[in-house]
Amino acid sequence: MAAEHLEKGFPPFDSFPPSRLQRLAIGLGQWLPPTYAGRRAAGWIRGFVQASADAPVDVEVLGVRMRLRLNDNSCERRLLVTPHFFEPDSLQELARRVGPDIRFVDVGANVGTYALLAAQAGGDRAKVLAIEPNPGLTQRLRENTFLNGFNIAIEEFAAADFNGTMTLRRDGNNLGASTMVPKVKVRWQEPPMEVQCAKIFDLVAKHGFDRIDIMKLDIEGGEDKALMSFLKEAPEHLWPAFLLIEDSSDVWTLDLRSELLNRGWSHVEGSGNLMFARN
Repeated sequence: MAAEHLEKGFPPFDSFPPSRLQRLAIGLGQWLPPTYAGRRAAGWIRGFVQASADAPVDVEVLGVRMRLRLNDNSCERRLLVTPHFFEPDSLQELARRVGPDIRFVDVGANVGTYALLAAQAGGDRAKVLAIEPNPGLTQRLRENTFLNGFNIAIEEFAAADFNGTMTLRRDGNNLGASTMVPKVKVRWQEPPMEVQCAKIFDLVAKHGFDRIDIMKLDIEGGEDKALMSFLKEAPEHLWPAFLLIEDSSDVWTLDLRSELLNRGWSHVEGSGNLMFARN
C-alpha cells in the first residue's frame, strides 16, 4: 500500500502524525460544549494550532482519514480541533440518508468532507461527484480520496450558470471562503485567479448520473444561480431528492427558497445550512 501511495505522489497515511501540542489541542477541543463559551474557546485553540502549523496533520476525523493543512483553511482547522461542531444538523441528515448505491453531488467540495462521508457510507456501489474550482483544494481532495481508497469523481470547475471562465477571489487565511461573487467580502485577499466554470448539469451528465439522492452546494454566494441553472436544464428525474445549501441568501439575486418550494421541495428544519427534501 505504501508503494502505491508513493506512486501517486501521496505519502502514506500516518506520515504526518499530530505533534504533542496538536494532540493537546485535539484533546481540549473534544471536551468543549457547543455553547457560546465553548465556541469562543475553540476559536482560540484553532488560532494557536494555526500559528504552530508548519506541516500537514494526518488524523481520522468523523470516521474517515484526512490529511489536514491548518495554516490557510478554516474548514480543516475546525475538523482537527472540534469536529463535533462541524455542521452537526447537516451531517445528521446526511447520515440518515446515505447508504449503498447513493448518488451524491458535492458542489463546492473544499477538501471533501461531505464527499468522503458519502463515499464511505455508499461503498463500492456509490456514485460521488465532487466539484471544486480551487486547484490547491482539489489537490487536497484528491489526496484525501486516495488515502481512504474511495472512488470519487473530481472536477476542477466553479459551478455556475454558464460555461467559461470566472475570477476567483482567494482568501489566504481561509481558502474555503474564496468566491466568485462580487458582493461577498474576502477578508484576507490574495491575488485573484482565473478558473474554469461549468454548469452543474453538464458535469452530472458527463458522469452518467441516473438520479441524484443528495446534492450539497456551498459556493460562497453562487448557490442560487448555479442551482437554478441546473433545475432549468435537468430532467425532473435528476432533481435531487435532498438538498443541503449554504445560506448565502443575503447576496443571492434569486429567491431560491421560494423557487424550491414552488417546485416541490419542503423545507427541513435545522441550523446552519438550508435543507430541503423533495416531496
